Amino acid sequence: MHKVLRFRQIGTYFLTLIACWGIHVGCQQVPQEEGREVIASFNNKPLYKDELEHFLPKGLSSEDSIRYAQSFVEEWIKNQAVAERARNLISQLDRKISYQIQDHERKLISYEFANYLIKNQLDTLIRPSEISNYYQKHPEKFISGTKYYAYFHVKTEDTNPFREVSLMRSKSIDKINELKTWSKTNAVEYQLDTVYVTSTEINRILEGANVKLELLQANRVFTYSQEVEDKKYYNFFKLIHVLDEGEQLPLIICGSLIKDILLNQRKNTLIEETEADLVKKARSAGKVKE
Repeated sequence: MHKVLRFRQIGTYFLTLIACWGIHVGCQQVPQEEGREVIASFNNKPLYKDELEHFLPKGLSSEDSIRYAQSFVEEWIKNQAVAERARNLISQLDRKISYQIQDHERKLISYEFANYLIKNQLDTLIRPSEISNYYQKHPEKFISGTKYYAYFHVKTEDTNPFREVSLMRSKSIDKINELKTWSKTNAVEYQLDTVYVTSTEINRILEGANVKLELLQANRVFTYSQEVEDKKYYNFFKLIHVLDEGEQLPLIICGSLIKDILLNQRKNTLIEETEADLVKKARSAGKVKE
């Protein structure tokens, strides 16, 4: 048997496929479906051009497309040879495989249907009151496994921000908002909202400062300077609260997690109720025989 060199156009590429590989491949007349082009065969079983096109990755160069096509055909031929031998050795192999394929198909259909429901029918609006209610009903789920720190921080190139330091010392919301307005224009980096972070982030902020995190006192403004690439920065930092391991996490930390939990609950409820309704209707219509 001789190897035959063929040129196939796949999309915008001309693919060079070596279609005959010596074992009943492309060297005899192969029955084929009308309108479908055969690019290789094994013992009269065809491999169609559209099947290769389906698996061909997009965006490949002409050379890469040729290599991929050749590799795909080689793999297909190997699989056919293995399948032929396996059928001779394993009793009722096709029936066993058929059962597995049917089960896999059912699961794939259910998966696609669930995604359709989620995309087209799921109410994704989670109200703050729902998050708060879940948090209050399940406090045991929101226990800190590590220390968290709430803080304010401003980093600026301004070397005399004394008025702004005094603003940070204040407990007045109006004063903090005034500092926030100033920081939007004058700060290189700032954090003036109530957030909780781990020690990793605090140590990053305090890098170069001659102070240890555990020695900082809450609600005291600590000032320090940093030099980075010939630039000098002035920092002022206030530790607001330390949340110890084992304490109740504040809602501000848990909000995103609770939202995800509630969305997942909605997804499961939507899918389960829809499936149950479909079965009920099928039984009422006499489609189910048991």
